Amino acid sequence: TLLPVELNGTSVAATDTDDMPTLIFHTKEMRISGYSGCNNFFGNYELNGNLVTFSKIGATKRACIGAGDTLEREMFEALHHTTTLKIDGDTLQLLNKEQIVGKFIVAPAETK
Repeated sequence: TLLPVELNGTSVAATDTDDMPTLIFHTKEMRISGYSGCNNFFGNYELNGNLVTFSKIGATKRACIGAGDTLEREMFEALHHTTTLKIDGDTLQLLNKEQIVGKFIVAPAETK
């Protein structure tokens, strides 16, 4: 599970883990899923080297206001504009050509 630290140039503050957006790559199925900050989402992706295309992204239809709505819009915008993936240390960068549209880190293991 990946957690965003930046979306579209804006830092994503760590919040209650139940409200923190997530991104999960299901590599065998070439699918993604996660939580946008308001709704659960899912979709497909194609990967050719470091070039990526996200497609058929759908989400649940919970009404969002405030911070959840903002996070959801930023998350979907980042996915929509991503053309390239880059690993920089422990960070996965989503890029639109050369511009970073998202930065994600691996979620720490749960300690429960």
